[in-house]
Amino acid sequence: MNSDDEDEHKFVEAAFARVAASATPILERQLAELGLPMEALPRAQQFELLKVSMIEATAGQNPNADFDQMRRIFDLMADTRFTSAFSRLRAAPYEGAFGLAQGIDAAIVLTGANLPIAPLDRKTGRIIGPLIKGIDGAERIFSKVKTAMVGYAPAQASFYLLTTDCMLTAYDLIQHDPFFAPLKTTLTGPNGFPIAPNVPKFRHGMIFAARQDGDRLETRAIEDANPNRGSIMLYAGWMEDDDHKGVPNDGILPVPAQLLRKLVEDPSVLQWLSRPAGSLMATLH
Repeated sequence: MNSDDEDEHKFVEAAFARVAASATPILERQLAELGLPMEALPRAQQFELLKVSMIEATAGQNPNADFDQMRRIFDLMADTRFTSAFSRLRAAPYEGAFGLAQGIDAAIVLTGANLPIAPLDRKTGRIIGPLIKGIDGAERIFSKVKTAMVGYAPAQASFYLLTTDCMLTAYDLIQHDPFFAPLKTTLTGPNGFPIAPNVPKFRHGMIFAARQDGDRLETRAIEDANPNRGSIMLYAGWMEDDDHKGVPNDGILPVPAQLLRKLVEDPSVLQWLSRPAGSLMATLH
């Protein structure tokens, strides 16, 4: 097994480990009916059997589960364009706290994560194509503009994204700066605002927060001159009719490389982006 195959196996295993145990009897029954071991089946058939088994097992445990989302994620895991792209991205060097996503692999993984994207000129940031949904569109457009940055529309997204080179600074700003009140509201639970993560200064990371109806939060960059504090980039904005408000560059900004890195490292990020709810924190390096 080569390193790409190992990465794919680990990603799929992590994504579905929680329900695999309950699905095992159903999967074994299906294999017995076929009279073949799992490893004797073509890859596509293995995924289909696993998908059906886990959906059936989940239905027995939770009839209200989101089965459409489960099917979509399983289909994604069976798409070799997606799994090959994320394997290459996993092997790529980390771009830093404020690096930007570019290229066809990034486009495929991000559209696979249910994020509409658009190509941006790598040198000027100018929009050079329409918003695209789905891996087919990403492959078609980015095969023609191989070095383009991958942009998205924060005002249209159902979530806010904050990237930082210091998670402790980000927590402090959200808790005490009135500008970040919508984020603070989303992050605050029954026990109040969460305590800052137990990480050292200048730990890179992201905070995802689902958008709330009526929010009017603008995109904002804060570069702190204080050497003891970090900087942040908040991707936000809102729509009024067809107009992008509170976000520059005609509403399309480059996707942060941190988001891409975490997508290929942590299946929970892929699952959260498929249907944002509440908040999600992620640290890097």
